[in-house]
Amino acid sequence: MTEIKNNNENKVEKNPYGTHFVVKGDPVIKQGDHGDTAYLIQSGLVRVYAEHSDKIVELEKLEAGDIFGEMALMTDAPRTATVEALMNSNFIVITRPMMIERLAKTDPLVKALVPMLMKRIKDANNTALNKKETIEDLLKAANSVYQSVESILNPDQKENLERTAKPKLDAFVKAIEKFKKLYDAPAV
Repeated sequence: MTEIKNNNENKVEKNPYGTHFVVKGDPVIKQGDHGDTAYLIQSGLVRVYAEHSDKIVELEKLEAGDIFGEMALMTDAPRTATVEALMNSNFIVITRPMMIERLAKTDPLVKALVPMLMKRIKDANNTALNKKETIEDLLKAANSVYQSVESILNPDQKENLERTAKPKLDAFVKAIEKFKKLYDAPAV
């Protein structure tokens, strides 16, 4: 049993969970494997990626304080991603029985929310993996970023943005639209 510091009370308490050490370059979990544990990163850095349609899709990088593998605490579905240590890393291991025991002792509202939130996370992950970026998505994103920036500026800053950045954005949009016409044109 390891010790962890409780930041709220400045005392050290016993950690009822196990720990796991993984060296740089090794996987912590692998996509497709069965899982019934989640991991809290004590120290280190990991990358999360999924193989989808013969491509590796980088999902995110996680560091100390982050948790991954949480879907395995609530479902029997195979792991949806691989997590690889980018440096030597230490983890606190959270098992499904421990989670179920803690959940049983919690507020009924929390008990009802956790499975629903897990389902939403799973659905969002699947949507992200299956989304195919299009040229229209690129154009929408460029315009959305411009509008977001413009919305937080004062009138002088907006005028400066309009004068300096808008022509470049317009040129970018025209170039992408021209590319799209060539790309979408039937082969001769």
